[in-house]
Amino acid sequence: PPLEVVVFASAAQVHDVSGDALLDGVLTHDWKGPLLLTAHAASFLDVTQLRLMLHELAHHFSAGALKRWPRWFGEGLAIYLETIVIDPEAKTAVRGAANQERLDEVTRWGILPVASLWAWDVEPEQLSGLEHHRAAASWFWVHFLFNEHRPALERFMRGLSEGDEPKAAWASAFGDLAPQKMADEAAAYIARQQTRSQKMDLGQLNIALTEKPLADAQVHALLARVAAATGAWPRARTEARAATTLDAHDIRAMEQSVVAQETAEARIAAARALTTELPSEASGWLLLALALPQGDAERGVALSRAVELEPLSAYALNELAAFRCGEGRCSESIELVEKASRLAPGDSRVQAGAAAVLMKAGQCSKAAVNQQRALEVLPHRASAALRGQLLSRLGEYLKCGR
Repeated sequence: PPLEVVVFASAAQVHDVSGDALLDGVLTHDWKGPLLLTAHAASFLDVTQLRLMLHELAHHFSAGALKRWPRWFGEGLAIYLETIVIDPEAKTAVRGAANQERLDEVTRWGILPVASLWAWDVEPEQLSGLEHHRAAASWFWVHFLFNEHRPALERFMRGLSEGDEPKAAWASAFGDLAPQKMADEAAAYIARQQTRSQKMDLGQLNIALTEKPLADAQVHALLARVAAATGAWPRARTEARAATTLDAHDIRAMEQSVVAQETAEARIAAARALTTELPSEASGWLLLALALPQGDAERGVALSRAVELEPLSAYALNELAAFRCGEGRCSESIELVEKASRLAPGDSRVQAGAAAVLMKAGQCSKAAVNQQRALEVLPHRASAALRGQLLSRLGEYLKCGR
């Protein structure tokens, strides 16, 4: 699914719609696909906001390029790419400039060894300072390896892109480099306080833009989607009502009217109205299926229709696979979840849903891989309870695989 980006006039607007005063921008996923929220300042994008957007974009596109990654490397790579500068006139980009804030943190707190960063995959942060320290150390190691051990780093990334288990990929790429030697080199690197950047030729850039104004109803529908995606349900319902009041027949307004309903019965009624008025829109059938009870036969019909109309909807594919597996047709669901997993590599829910189907189909090893991926791409703002649940399921899958 394409990445949809919503740029607000200011961070204050993001806070207002999301109801979160600390949320200046975020990459999230909902039933429609990936959604990036950001804001611009008086000079379009100030440095902080630009870096935040680049950070989230790095996560999104890295998820498509790397089939696996340890959490420290995914975060370190995103911070490393925050400082990229693109010159559209010269058609060049400079990457690897120092992230001064992270450099100061590493200098002040010291360099965490890579061996300790692997624990970030399974240990929730008990203290916010530990998370900041791990993030700064992750950035440092990515920067250090890009400059001092590029061939080995490229082998490591190649292994991750091919889906190798991260620790195995690391051992294959860096096995000849003793941990103490690496630590000594890292200490010397930080002591020099030198950071090298690389200029890259981007070739022909397509920077053409087209503008299409949104109708008022569509604006309110978009705000409803943003509010729902960030958990601000009262605001989502207010915006959805405004959208349908302005244009009760607009597709976006009708979609958000379904999503914002407070009861399953109301969601079903709203979704039926959408499928009746716009039967060729896949979204109505998916929303109807999501509103119906899990084992309802009509749910399977609606999901089949949604996938038929939009075969690239990872969420619909996953839900259809789960429904068919619930009917005892797990073997024919494997192809569906594998396709969904490829389409949405950065969506933790899709990866975890695929793992559940693969487990029921007897594909324990594959289920464990998808569950590990779900943990790797789980947003940092996700609750500790959700992370714990995913870890518990992973333990079950690994036990099954043995």
